[in-house]
Amino acid sequence: VMPGLCAFITEAVVPGKISGSTTENIQVRVFLGQYGGRPGGLFRSFSADKCGTTDNLGHMNMSSIFNFIENMEKQIASCHKSGRENLVLCAGDGTRSLINAAFLLGAYMILNQHCNVHDLESRFAEFSSVLGCIMGDTSSTIPYLEDIELTLRDYWNGLQQGRNVGFVSCPSARDRPNKIWGKIDAGIYTRYEDPDDGDLHEVIPGKLIAFQGPKALGGPLHADDPETGRRRFDPVFYIDIFRALNVTAVVRLNQAEYSAAAFNAHGIRHFDLSFDAATPPAAAVSQFCSIVNGAQGAVAVHCRGGLGRTGTMAALYLMRSYGFPAREATAWLRTMRPGSVNGDQQ
Repeated sequence: VMPGLCAFITEAVVPGKISGSTTENIQVRVFLGQYGGRPGGLFRSFSADKCGTTDNLGHMNMSSIFNFIENMEKQIASCHKSGRENLVLCAGDGTRSLINAAFLLGAYMILNQHCNVHDLESRFAEFSSVLGCIMGDTSSTIPYLEDIELTLRDYWNGLQQGRNVGFVSCPSARDRPNKIWGKIDAGIYTRYEDPDDGDLHEVIPGKLIAFQGPKALGGPLHADDPETGRRRFDPVFYIDIFRALNVTAVVRLNQAEYSAAAFNAHGIRHFDLSFDAATPPAAAVSQFCSIVNGAQGAVAVHCRGGLGRTGTMAALYLMRSYGFPAREATAWLRTMRPGSVNGDQQ
């Protein structure tokens, strides 16, 4: 039996009731615990395993972070209401569950408390052994995704970079009902990430959308692929979605499975930058960046699955245009679109 582990991580402060001309803030001490560890005094606890996590960080995405932060705020308010000054986030058994819980609590601190990763490393000192743990992204069926060795620290750094360039932030009181997290519309993100409803993610808000490659289906808007079991979509399926997302251009990185006219006919420009190698040619990278920079709206890019070549191009654009280091760019993309960037060669 593992000994109980519990460590103070941060103090959460959220606005409470307005009394006269002042606001009574709610202050709660937040702990991370595992194997039944608990602080002294009265406390409230909740399970990280019920916050949309799985046994692998690759399955968590930006929706998981948003849901966790909303849950944290509810737990803090309930803790205060019940007269408890301590709140314990309980990780499930095993290293993976502990890392998932630490990631989500760290994400809360990055976005809600504006902490930086250096602060997190000192706050999570009791759990320092997990900060450098290799996190394989196995959200895809592609086995060599685990070749890219990203750590919990990399994922925190990727989220911090996204916050620093203005991609994501906690919503203001005005934006909260509409679920607008910085430049990310959580409602749109959640709807279209569904592999049965588009399989697309706005990986750079307002600028770049990654999606599964369409296939001409000769009438139906979608059909399930008998080989993979995944749903494939006709280009027409995306027309109204792209109009709503202000997409003005589509870039194809794989061999054609549909006619470019399917998009051109609706006023959406189409570009072919097909390449078979895992690593994109330098000329294709330069052309891709020029297309994105010159577009009047957002650009939607795809290969066949919308993960490997697509993720690599998106990562290179983040590095060139926003100053993301390579590991942080990959971590940000995998948080936005799990499975992005396949293998060391990319």
